[in-house]
Amino acid sequence: MPTYLHEALAELVRQQPQFAVDLVTDLGGVPVPDYASVTLDSPDLTETTPIEQRADGVVTLHHDDGDDGAAALGIIVEVQLEPDYKKHYTWPAYLVSLRNRLKAPVVVLVICPRPRTARWAARPIHLGGNSRIEPLVIGPADVPAITDPEVARGHPELAMLSAITHHENHAVLDALFATFTPDIERSYMYADLIRTVLPDTARTYLEQLMSAPTWQPKSDFAREYFNKGKVEDRAEALLEVLATRSIPVTDEARRRITECTDVDQLKEWFRRAITAATVDEVFGADG
Repeated sequence: MPTYLHEALAELVRQQPQFAVDLVTDLGGVPVPDYASVTLDSPDLTETTPIEQRADGVVTLHHDDGDDGAAALGIIVEVQLEPDYKKHYTWPAYLVSLRNRLKAPVVVLVICPRPRTARWAARPIHLGGNSRIEPLVIGPADVPAITDPEVARGHPELAMLSAITHHENHAVLDALFATFTPDIERSYMYADLIRTVLPDTARTYLEQLMSAPTWQPKSDFAREYFNKGKVEDRAEALLEVLATRSIPVTDEARRRITECTDVDQLKEWFRRAITAATVDEVFGADG
């Protein structure tokens, strides 16, 4: 199941397809053909076999304006958090499928926010004989620490990737915060989105900049993942308190806790769990 971090990185490309091109050229150092337009295309790379194959994103460069122009280059975007050797079979299949669909060259771009995974993903994939493919990997070492607010404002997607990669650097978070303004498209969505993936220390620092008590998620995407995260965290914390206090939890009670989607209700149960003697006392008047 995709994690918040995986979805957040993939969403940057879905929101701004040009970002994939920038990663290929600016960070990857790979030249691309002359092009007039960039479009986000279907990530469905299924062939005639019944096995569904979907990349995290597909971006196409066109020789002419609009998505009807002949393709100049296809970019398959994959977010990889951990090594997964099955990808040594699916990535070549993605490449062949898209190349056949576009009748144009194709690049497999892999975004890896963790060094170990980046080193693994950069290994050539040997297909047999002398045939092989080499994914274009963007790892932490390739992502600059964006500390200049003006640079961040000019490249908000790169500023987001920089904050995810270099979250321990407060100057990077300061620069990212400078992009959270109404005049930058998608900025409020990114403000919500980054809070779902930063470690606690970095998120706390950013929330101080954002006046956390009054900041609320404003985008549908961020609201879904941020609220889901709060619910899951509350449920897990409640179960940990019950376990620490050696309060037996029946399968029915555990299911009730884990399936609850009301954050306020979970907070109330958590408060009661601190002094309750049984799980029934935790649920109390709520039944």
